[in-house]
Amino acid sequence: MAVLLLQIGSRLSILGRQFLSQAKNRTQKMNEVEFNDNVDELFTVIEDAIDDLDADVDCEISGGVLTLQCPDGSVLIFSRQTATKELWLAARSGGFHYTWQNNEWYCGRTEQTLKTMLETISRDQIGEVLVID
Repeated sequence: MAVLLLQIGSRLSILGRQFLSQAKNRTQKMNEVEFNDNVDELFTVIEDAIDDLDADVDCEISGGVLTLQCPDGSVLIFSRQTATKELWLAARSGGFHYTWQNNEWYCGRTEQTLKTMLETISRDQIGEVLVID
């Protein structure tokens, strides 16, 4: 019985490593131009979504960083990380790293998409739900 449990545990460990390796490879297959195009598109979508809000949110892009100044004085900072092909989000609730997987930005730590997380984060900091499509 103990040998069987060790074999199952070993197999699960191998499957976990394979899954992480495949996820990493999906992200690495995107070249720098594609990554930057995806981030640029996201920044445009966020700017357009901000314009649709009733709240007064200042939006500024500078040097690959999108900063949203929220009505309560807090900020949301979206930072392009070209070397690792990640998008980082700094929010009052914490820092999050997103990779492009299956045609959307995905946070491995929270196992949620940026779209889902941004709805919660924006409600907390802006007072409205920021919907990105």
